[in-house]
Amino acid sequence: IRPCSATVAEDYIPRLRKLEKGKPLADKLLDSIIQSHQKQLKRFPESGLYHNNLAWACTTNGMHLEIALEHAEKVVRQEPQNPTYIDTLADICFNLGQKERAIKLIQRCLQLNPASEHYRAQLKRFQQSSESRPGNR
Repeated sequence: IRPCSATVAEDYIPRLRKLEKGKPLADKLLDSIIQSHQKQLKRFPESGLYHNNLAWACTTNGMHLEIALEHAEKVVRQEPQNPTYIDTLADICFNLGQKERAIKLIQRCLQLNPASEHYRAQLKRFQQSSESRPGNR
């Protein structure tokens, strides 16, 4: 398992959390992913990729959302035309209960990339939900 693997954060950690005794391992894996990204960010402090991936790992698991928000906002300030980074920020906002901000951000993603089915699905999920659901995809 690579410490920065998005697959681990997106697929395996949420599955582990659902197992009776999987939560401690899931928490340990997520912490390892966060530490790995933080280590890389010390070397490459302006790396949009590492800021975004750290934020994505957190929001995907509905944990450490304030940390995720800091990293996502930073990378969106650095690259305000990058819909991938804006999408991560939108997801974090949604999971923090900032539904209207999330909708505005994902609408911006659609302006930048109108053909994206992912952004359409995100917009629909944000609009139709009465509450945020961290980690539920």
